[in-house]
Amino acid sequence: MTQMRWLEDPKAPTTSAKAAGPLRNYNAVQNLRPLSVAAAQDWRSLQVARLGEAAADAMPTASNAWVVAPAKSQDGRTVLFNGPQQGWFNPSITYSVGLHGAGYDFTGSTPVALPAILFGSNGHIAWGSTVGSLDTNDVYQEQLNPQNRFEYRHDGHYTPMHKRIETIAVKGEAPYTLEVYSTVHGFVSTWDVPNQTAYSQKRSWEGREIESLLGWANLAKARSWDEFLLQAERVSVSINWFYADAQGNIGHVAVGKQPQRPDNQPVQFPASGDGSMEWQGFLPFDANPRSYNPDQGYLVSWNNQPAPGLRADGANYSHVDRVNELIEPLQAKAKLSLDDIWNVDRRGAFADLNARYFVPAIVAATRSLPGSDPARQAADILQQWNLQGRDDQGKGVYDSPAVPIMRAWLPAMYSRVLQDDLPAEIFQTYAQAGYPDQYSGASPQPGKASKLLWNALQGKQASVPQRYDLFNGESPDPVVLEVLRSTIKSLQATQGIDLQAWRTPVTSMRFAAVNSIGVPWASKNRQPTLAPFMNRGSETFRVSLGRDGVSMCSAAPLGQSGFVAANGEADKHVADQLALYREHGCKQDWLSEEQVEANLESSMTLHY
Repeated sequence: MTQMRWLEDPKAPTTSAKAAGPLRNYNAVQNLRPLSVAAAQDWRSLQVARLGEAAADAMPTASNAWVVAPAKSQDGRTVLFNGPQQGWFNPSITYSVGLHGAGYDFTGSTPVALPAILFGSNGHIAWGSTVGSLDTNDVYQEQLNPQNRFEYRHDGHYTPMHKRIETIAVKGEAPYTLEVYSTVHGFVSTWDVPNQTAYSQKRSWEGREIESLLGWANLAKARSWDEFLLQAERVSVSINWFYADAQGNIGHVAVGKQPQRPDNQPVQFPASGDGSMEWQGFLPFDANPRSYNPDQGYLVSWNNQPAPGLRADGANYSHVDRVNELIEPLQAKAKLSLDDIWNVDRRGAFADLNARYFVPAIVAATRSLPGSDPARQAADILQQWNLQGRDDQGKGVYDSPAVPIMRAWLPAMYSRVLQDDLPAEIFQTYAQAGYPDQYSGASPQPGKASKLLWNALQGKQASVPQRYDLFNGESPDPVVLEVLRSTIKSLQATQGIDLQAWRTPVTSMRFAAVNSIGVPWASKNRQPTLAPFMNRGSETFRVSLGRDGVSMCSAAPLGQSGFVAANGEADKHVADQLALYREHGCKQDWLSEEQVEANLESSMTLHY
C-alpha cells in the first residue's frame, strides 16, 4: 500500500520551498468494514456525473502558471503567465472582459457565467490560478442500523439521518424527485447496504460558498500582496493563486480552509463515522503554503505539490511530475526574455511526460552493445531525441522515430514489471502510459505506473522506500533490454526493419460541442480540430508589469465571439483566435481607455 500510495516523496518538485508543517505518520483504520465493488462503482458514477470521465479516476488536475521576478527577466519587469486547462470547447469555456466601473478597473478572463474574474490584471497586480490540492474533504464510513438503513451509529447510539426532498423540473417531462440524506458529517454519496455502511462527505468549504465567491470577486481590487492575501483568506475551496505586481514582487499561496484532523485519522482511508475521528476545527490561514519573492526568481505550478510536507490522499506526488517540463526551460537561462517566458508553454505543450525518466535507463542498459545491434540503435535514437512530440513538417506523423519506440516500450515495461505483482483489476488502472487519446479533453500526466516504475528502478536509492521488490530479484538492466528487444520486434513487424523510418500518427485535439459534464454548447458539426495535440491551457495569457506600466497578451480559442445565428451564420469573430493558438501566438490586449478607443471596432450603450 505505502509503496503504491505513499504520502510523501521528498524528491517531488514543489512550488514553494517552505515546509507545510510537521509531518505525521498515519496508521490504517482498524475498525472499517469492507467496501463492496458495487459501492465503489456507485462512487465512480457520481464522480463522472460531477467531474466528467477525464477526472473520474483521479484528482482533478489542470492548469499551469509561472511568475518571473525582475531579477530573472531580461527587461527587469515582473511577468505572470497562466494557462488554465479547463478543456477545449466550442465556444470557449472562458471569455475575455474589461470591467471599468463600480469599483473595478481590470482586464481579464473567466469561465462563462462566473461572477468573478479568475485571471487578469488591474494595472497594479496580476493574478492567475491552478487547481488546488489542499485536503479539504473527507469521506466518512457510516455504520448503519441493521434494522433501519436510515440510521447510523455516532457517539455510541444510532442517530436518524436528515432527509430532504429535491424536486427538479424537467422540460417536457414529469418533475424528477430526489431524496437526499445526510449525517452529521455531510451528505450521503454512496450506499453499501450489504455491508451495512454508507459513505458521507465532509467538506471544509460547505456553507462558505458565497464568502469564497466574494473573495474571488474582490481579488480584482487588490493592489498589494497583503491585500491579495486578505481575499485569499476568504476562500475556503482549494486553489493555487499566483501573484505579480508592478513593484517587482511575485508570490504564490495555496488557498483553502484546512481541517484540523485528530491524530488517529488516516487521510488515505475513509474516516470512521462513529464519532472517534471528528475534526477539531480548522488550521489558521498562516498554515497555508505560500512563497513570496523566492531566491530562485520564479514560481511555477503544473498541479504539482505546493510545498514539502503537504499531504493529500490520492495525490501521489512524485519526482515523476510534469512540472519538470516547465522547470527546465525556466532554469535554462539566468535571465529570460518575454518570448522565453511565453515559450515555456510551447515546451510543455509537446513534451513527452514520461521520457526524461526512462531514456537514461534504456541508454545505460544498451551501452555495451555494438552499434549494429537494433537495441543500441533504438537507444541512440532516444538519446538524440528532444523529448518532444511534434509535427513541424505537417505530415500528420510525429517527427521522430523515438515517439513510437517510447510509446511502445513503456506500457510493455509496465506489464513486465507490475502485472505479476498486482491483481488484474488493479493493474488495469495503472496500464495506461498517460499519452492523449484522439480528441481527448483531458490534460495528460505521466502514467501512474511511471511513478512506481521509476521508484523500482532506483531500488534502495528511491525516495519512496521499496519494501517490495517489483523486479522479483532480477537486475533491472536486463529487464529493460529484454522489453526493448520485444518492442523492436513488434515495431519491425508493423513498420519495417529501418528504425529511422518508424513514425506514429499524430493525435488531434478537438474543440468539443459538448462540455465536460455532457451539456451541449454547439451543434456537433461545429467541432474544429488541431493537430498535433497540445497539452496547454484552454486559453493562455501573459502579463508584464513594471513601474512604467502594464502590458498583456493572450490567445483564447476559438475566438472572441461565440455567436451563431439561427440560420447557421457564425459571427466573424467566432474562430478568430484559432490560428493564433495553433501557432503559439499572442495577441495584444488593450488595457487603458486610450488603447481601447484607438482599436475600437464597435460600441454599444445599454440603457436601463
